[in-house]
Amino acid sequence: MRKAAEQGDANGQDSLNEMYCDGRGLQQDNVRAYMWFNLVVDNI
Repeated sequence: MRKAAEQGDANGQDSLNEMYCDGRGLQQDNVRAYMWFNLVVDNI
């Protein structure tokens, strides 16, 4: 997931956003969630 997100895949970025936001499988981190969300918006 992370590799796809880092390579610009919007679906991967959105998934990481949700994971960081909800704390699913990762420690909850609203700053990182916001970062991934902004990247998703930029790639749409």
